[in-house]
Amino acid sequence: MHISAIYMNLAEGKTAFQQTTLSTWNASLAVDGGLSTNALDGSCSHTTDANIDPWWGVDLGGSYPIAVVSILNAQKLEDYIIGHTGRSHIFY
Repeated sequence: MHISAIYMNLAEGKTAFQQTTLSTWNASLAVDGGLSTNALDGSCSHTTDANIDPWWGVDLGGSYPIAVVSILNAQKLEDYIIGHTGRSHIFY
């Protein structure tokens, strides 16, 4: 028996929120389906630089079994927390 995984972007188009917003880089830009890590391309969110503990979140609109969380990030995340159990991946 062979079982293959199907990965879906559950966050795409969902309501996102963040602690603060720098310029026009609001939280919804992070769930638009874009894969560019260049903020000028319009698919990156950004909190203000004055945050001590910045945070970002997304409301998936329901409960789902989550096996993998992938984060596409323009810069290295030194400290981050994923609010689920399971594997997490960060791509730079």
